[in-house]
Amino acid sequence: MKELDISLNEIGPVGFQHLCDVLPNTRLTSLSCARNFLLDSAFNAFTSVLSQTQLRKFDFSNCKLSDNDMVGLIDILSMDKQIQVVKVENNYFSEQIEPYVME
Repeated sequence: MKELDISLNEIGPVGFQHLCDVLPNTRLTSLSCARNFLLDSAFNAFTSVLSQTQLRKFDFSNCKLSDNDMVGLIDILSMDKQIQVVKVENNYFSEQIEPYVME
């Protein structure tokens, strides 16, 4: 399986943590988690394993992400040039983070 779409599944922070635990052991290249509420700790788990995955596309639109969530992701994206598509529309970003999200 190369693509996984768990949008609108209400997996919650615990379910998302379990997903992050197995992500490095998959061949997924595309992950859509749109419209799932994620806490900072859950999204931090994603950013901590992202460099160990084969993901090239991911969608976290409408997940109620905050500036804190994006800081770690922005750092990783600046180093990992293999990631091609990142969707994070309709989250809770301040004007300070929005320019990075739009790049």
